[in-house]
Amino acid sequence: MTATDCPFCSPAIDIREEPIYFETERWRVTDNKAPYDNAKTNLLLLPKDHITKFRWSQKTLGLWSEFYTGVMPFVQKNWPQGTLLMRLGGFETTGRSIEHLHLHWIVPKPGQTVYAHMGPRKWKSEEWQDLKKT
Repeated sequence: MTATDCPFCSPAIDIREEPIYFETERWRVTDNKAPYDNAKTNLLLLPKDHITKFRWSQKTLGLWSEFYTGVMPFVQKNWPQGTLLMRLGGFETTGRSIEHLHLHWIVPKPGQTVYAHMGPRKWKSEEWQDLKKT
């Protein structure tokens, strides 16, 4: 997947129905279009750049600095308790569905448990086709 067909990059991100709650130079915070079951809140924390690998560099140092000084204070002010989830690696090993680096801030419904799939994901062909359209 390249930035041109990534659902988290422009122009796709610009026409999402989900609201953008917060934006910085390098990040966007929006709702997850396909939230986890039992999640009261499932935010996506999205780097604006099409990042597919986790590498430390001058560029990513600025990205993570902005995450901790801008994004997380906003998230924790509005949703004080939650779980931060980030997957790295291939679809076949982590269960992630989108290549673009992203994090989830998940707040369960009261009294409920949210289960996040970890490990190999076996897609039904129609699920994969639907996912590629989002």
